[in-house]
Amino acid sequence: MRVMKILKIIIAASLLLMPAAVFAQDMEDDSQSMQQEEVQKPNKKSKKALELPKAGDFGIGVDLVPVLRYVGNIFTGVNDGNGTNYTEFGGEQVLINNVVNPAVSIMGRYMITDNWVARINFGIIADVTQTAVYVPDDAAREMDPMSQAKVIDSRKHSMTGGSVALGVQYRFGKRRVQGYAGADLIYGFGIEKNEYSYGNAITELNQIPSRHPWENPIMVPSQWSNDRAFVLSSSNVNGAASHVFGAGLNIGMEIFLTSYMSLGGEISFTFLGTYVPQQYQVLEGFNTYNNTVETWTQLVSPETYSFHCGTENLGGKLYMMFYF
Repeated sequence: MRVMKILKIIIAASLLLMPAAVFAQDMEDDSQSMQQEEVQKPNKKSKKALELPKAGDFGIGVDLVPVLRYVGNIFTGVNDGNGTNYTEFGGEQVLINNVVNPAVSIMGRYMITDNWVARINFGIIADVTQTAVYVPDDAAREMDPMSQAKVIDSRKHSMTGGSVALGVQYRFGKRRVQGYAGADLIYGFGIEKNEYSYGNAITELNQIPSRHPWENPIMVPSQWSNDRAFVLSSSNVNGAASHVFGAGLNIGMEIFLTSYMSLGGEISFTFLGTYVPQQYQVLEGFNTYNNTVETWTQLVSPETYSFHCGTENLGGKLYMMFYF
């Protein structure tokens, strides 16, 4: 009888404890399930990982040096010596042996792999400047020596040109700061021309009119009046362009400020060969032998060749890149 009572007590206790055990197991299962869901679901408040350019991405960049120069000149008032501030964005273009190196260039990149990059840097200029000055009106002064009448002499200066660099670079580093090294092939060209017009004409009575001395002639024909001549135009023979060819080695660094946007800088060492064609002047003067107004074309300089080697690169030294 006693054994039966003990057995009944054990069975009753088991029945009472079973719901608690089942509830505890359910709680444990729910807890594990919630932990798994938390692992699978990203924390919305966690910082997004930095994404770097990868194979197949493109990049576009601009040179920041003209921007910094522009801002600096606004506050410092740097001028050209005539009171004119250099506050034009991009500043002044540079001539390397008559080959135009644009002050602002555009950079493009293509990620061949995660480390190997094809790159291009190019810029182009088409610049025409018209300058005019007043000179005394000779015809009016002939009629009235006290006349204050004036005519206009003008100069039209045109410059076209550009440069392009094509190359590859190898990137190293997988974090926010990355270095690179590479090489480029470089080509540039430039065409410069001056054309002049004058308000006072050359005549038999006025063989040496009042004119602004825009440009001095190299040589004057001996038969012209008082060996005086005025330049009508100056340019390369047949409008030919100056050319530069070369190659460059570069090393640089990029700091990714955020995903797919970087600030970079580089140093380039270039080897450049330059060709400049013959240059000439067209002159106007009065021939005292036959009493006629003549024009004469004369060579100013022969073809020239030069070689340049140094760290003056045709591209951005400090730039910002955007990848997509």
